[in-house]
Amino acid sequence: MKKLDIKLENCFGISKLEKEFDFNGRSTKVIYAPNGCMKTSLARTFHAISQAKEPKDELFPDRESKCLIKFNEIDISPEQILVVDSYSDSYSSKEKMATLLVNSELKNKYQEILENIDNKKTEIFKDIKRVSSSTNAENEISLVFEGKNIFEKLFSLSEEINQTEYKEVNFKYGDVINPKVFDFFKVNSSLIGEYLEKYTELIECSNFFKKGIFGTDNAIGVNKSLSDNRFFDANHRVVLENETVITNKEGLSNLIKEEKEKILSDEQLAKKFDKIDSAITKNAQLKTLKRTLENNPDLISELSDFDEFKKKLWINYFASVKESYNSLMELYTESQEAIALIVAQANSEKTEWENVIELYNNRFDVPFKLEVLNQDDVILKDKVSPNIGFTYSDGRGNRDIDENAVKKSLSTGEKRALYLLNVIFEIEARKKDENECILVLDDIADSFDYKNKYAIIEYLKDISEFPKFNVLVLTHNFDFYRTVASRLPVISYPDCFMTVKEDTEVKIVKGQYLKNVFESWVKLIHKKERIFLASIPFARNIIEYISGEQDSNYLNLTNLLHIRPETNNLQVSDLIEIYNTIWTDKEYNLDERSVYEMLMEETSQIAAETSENIQLENKILLSMAIRLKAEEFMIEKINSEQDILSITKNQTTELMRLYKEKFPEKTVEIKLMEQVNLMTAENIHINAFMYEPILDLSDVYLKGLFEKVINLN
Repeated sequence: MKKLDIKLENCFGISKLEKEFDFNGRSTKVIYAPNGCMKTSLARTFHAISQAKEPKDELFPDRESKCLIKFNEIDISPEQILVVDSYSDSYSSKEKMATLLVNSELKNKYQEILENIDNKKTEIFKDIKRVSSSTNAENEISLVFEGKNIFEKLFSLSEEINQTEYKEVNFKYGDVINPKVFDFFKVNSSLIGEYLEKYTELIECSNFFKKGIFGTDNAIGVNKSLSDNRFFDANHRVVLENETVITNKEGLSNLIKEEKEKILSDEQLAKKFDKIDSAITKNAQLKTLKRTLENNPDLISELSDFDEFKKKLWINYFASVKESYNSLMELYTESQEAIALIVAQANSEKTEWENVIELYNNRFDVPFKLEVLNQDDVILKDKVSPNIGFTYSDGRGNRDIDENAVKKSLSTGEKRALYLLNVIFEIEARKKDENECILVLDDIADSFDYKNKYAIIEYLKDISEFPKFNVLVLTHNFDFYRTVASRLPVISYPDCFMTVKEDTEVKIVKGQYLKNVFESWVKLIHKKERIFLASIPFARNIIEYISGEQDSNYLNLTNLLHIRPETNNLQVSDLIEIYNTIWTDKEYNLDERSVYEMLMEETSQIAAETSENIQLENKILLSMAIRLKAEEFMIEKINSEQDILSITKNQTTELMRLYKEKFPEKTVEIKLMEQVNLMTAENIHINAFMYEPILDLSDVYLKGLFEKVINLN
């Protein structure tokens, strides 16, 4: 059992709608709805449910909305619905594109490698967080060093980290490396400059330290290295440049201490430090920096190059975990080799993504071809969106450009075709879902040329053959409705529907006019008055094609489409005689009277019907009667037999010209006549190839126009 049961009240303009669709054995339904008759409202209702929202009546929010949609007797879930609008400029389905690019086996291998590396990285950063007291060490490193990812950044530091002896620091990274400190040193550069000038002078006078070559950090590092390696225990000695001899660790430590105190206790340097200290004290947010500098006055020289000091700090921190760091880098190197093999295999495979691209490039008529540019990243990595490459062709050459540039150069129809690419990705990705899907397509072919329209229909055929899809095709374009019904093998007459709008309810009824409408009319023309009358313009066209516009029967039929002296004199028997020249062997069972009288009587009955009607013959009769009544009105008001008889063609238009010249102040009436001339001409002069426009037109509008013209008369 595959049934969709819909019961709606006050949902986005739908007053009431109840319908059950049976998808057993037939997966696609097509619904034709004239403008203003439910189509978009139904799509919006399904879309609201797909977003886990309650449908409502936006224009009348006080009305209680009811929405009950069941699939297989169970309330439909949001995951079971996909609504495709006719067009959305901002719609993108890159997440779904990524799904189609994934080879699950390769991705699992890749994720396993990444997980191993990530676990090792997490262990190291626990230690790094401890020694640095940084709350977000990984992010800080990403800001300081260059590289595509954290592993590349760390790998680039391998030589420096392994050559650095860790020096314990007595301050937190964030206490010194923060925007406030940076701004302070930037604003107080003159104070810092004075301090550094004196500091440099003292360093240069030292017999031990050498500016830029051998500083306090170097001295401490040498002392630690000698001690750790038991240099002095082996009775070795250190001879300085001034021939001072150091024979033990304590001697070197005392020398370093004395040299530092000699520099930092200098009176002038102390005064300059006090100036910096005073400036810091004025800023309440820099109290932590003040305490840090008091304990580490030589930091001032380091902070003069803020960026370089940040790098030195992180290299020092990682020097404290060299063994773990080297283990991580070894694992990273091995993983890169494995990943390279996976990427090569992934790129060599034809994915579902490429199948979509091939389908799109081959079927749709657009001035560009597509390819994916970052296939390996999308296949293997999480949260990476595909980048689409466009090769644009203008017939004289090709050029690779980005999506934004493509959009600027496309026509409206071509933009819709590009939008359709995203739709196809969305639909194809849905094939991977476990749930059956109700796919609602809302005028998906609107504004497309015929080639692309047929490409869409071919894709609909592909969709309808997939067992998990149950498709509702909604359209207000009768030509598309009829083409879908005729070209999709999975659709038969019971799968085609039309909507009828009444005051309190919208009904979905059996579809009509899927084949040549006049074929059925010919069978009923002799016994149904409305079809008998509605066939007048069709018979006139046939005679025009066969005998030309001077044929007497053609002229008599024209007299029934315009107000002429002969119009009221033509009887039903006269029309039957004309029809017998076209359709033989018909016995007409119709009362004898004026054709004009019959037309007005039938049209008045149609206008009195309260429900929206989809009958083609009703709309043709309304159009004919509207124009006849409008011409009657204008002829009476113009009241010039000579002017009227001078009109030989385009009678309604010429009557309007005369009426405007005589009554320019009658703006309301003129506007109404213009509506009549605009709307009725195409609806009357129909043939077997051109009756779709009148079916797309709501007969509510024609009824209103008829009433206005009647009131004028």
